[in-house]
Amino acid sequence: GEERINGDELEPRLAQLAAEDPSRIVYVRSDRTNTYAQVMDTLGLVNHAGFSKV
Repeated sequence: GEERINGDELEPRLAQLAAEDPSRIVYVRSDRTNTYAQVMDTLGLVNHAGFSKV
């Protein structure tokens, strides 16, 4: 399902989800208020958590 998560909650939630199923596909959405760097930082967190399908 779709779940909206804010910055401070993101890293621990990703770790929890990766522990449950690291093969899960992760979709990252952004809007115009986020910079390219913020999106790349988020993708880095997803990758660091152990997901390979982003």
